[in-house]
Amino acid sequence: MKIIELKSSNIKKLKAVELRIDKDKNLVMVTGKNAAGKSSLLDSIWYALGGKKNIPDEPIRKGEEKAEITVNLEGYIVVRTFTDKGSYLKITNKDGSDYSNPQAFLDFIVGNLSFDPLEFSRMESKKQIAELINITGLDLTSLEEEKKEVTQERLFVGRELKALPKIDDEVVMMSNKFLEENKDLLSTNELMEEYTEATNKVNLYDRAQLDIQQYEEEIATLNKKLKDIQVRLVELKNIQKPIVNLHSLKVEIDGLEETNNKIAIAKKTVRDDEEWSLTNEKYNNLSGRIREIEERKKKKLLEVKMPIEGLRWDEENVIYNNIPFEQLSGAEQLKISMAIAMASNPKLKVVLIKDGSLLDQDNLKVIEEMAKEKDWQIWCESVDESGKIGIYIEDGEIKTIN
Repeated sequence: MKIIELKSSNIKKLKAVELRIDKDKNLVMVTGKNAAGKSSLLDSIWYALGGKKNIPDEPIRKGEEKAEITVNLEGYIVVRTFTDKGSYLKITNKDGSDYSNPQAFLDFIVGNLSFDPLEFSRMESKKQIAELINITGLDLTSLEEEKKEVTQERLFVGRELKALPKIDDEVVMMSNKFLEENKDLLSTNELMEEYTEATNKVNLYDRAQLDIQQYEEEIATLNKKLKDIQVRLVELKNIQKPIVNLHSLKVEIDGLEETNNKIAIAKKTVRDDEEWSLTNEKYNNLSGRIREIEERKKKKLLEVKMPIEGLRWDEENVIYNNIPFEQLSGAEQLKISMAIAMASNPKLKVVLIKDGSLLDQDNLKVIEEMAKEKDWQIWCESVDESGKIGIYIEDGEIKTIN
């Protein structure tokens, strides 16, 4: 569906224009000086087909009370009228009957980017991705969220892994061998009890010797207590000196404590190595999940039909032949934008380019060739004062058509 006839009166800088367009003409150039009314001509198409949200507060030419646009889309007649009270839309179909809901018809045939392919190149990366999702119907949001969660989890695990000591393999091997020889911590309780009992015996003996010495010195002067002292003396003399080596017991206890310390260190070494290995395995598993998510994304992207071969996107950018969109040449960006504009709505095969003056002859050639190949109609505005190119606008009116 293309524009075969356009009438516009009192829109912005336009006075009154009337055009009939050969439907086989793919590139329609609109030229003239600055402020001559070129943009107003393209705006007329935009206002007529784009909907109320795209119409400015004052679309009517200054000094006029009414404006009207009529667009013939191969038999579908779109008429939008403007007064000081607002705008009114009427659409007549091919059999001459009017649509009860004309805006719904326009919404059906008009895509977001059908009017200006350069709009895509002006978008932020996130909006470009959203537009491609809308066009292709492929939404990777769930996969992106899953990847984001796994990546965040891997980040935490990676920090944990860096904080853990990496035990030398030889140290771990020696620790395992030592633990095989000394499976459990040794108990020092029995030796400590024996040591305590022996210490008590030694202390008892020492005190007895002191008492003997004291009592023997007092015998001469304590005759009245002699009998009791003699009995006590016999009892004390019956206490036997223990046969025990306190030093050797203490050395043995110290040795056990040293061995236990070595066992504890060896066990910690083995635990640390096991924890590092488990954490490293977890990190590697998460990395594997991220790679698997990327493969699923690639598979989905391969399955969907893109507006142009080599086009895809990731979390941050639209990518063409593995190069981010913003790093592409102007010609490549234009080619991609044109393909997306066309893919966004195959029903209304009309594209408006309002910044045509920024395009050189090579770019215009790219646009025209794509339009011929896909059978589209391109309306391109460009500053030109010669009056020899395209539809030449002067002071709001058509002066020549070349």
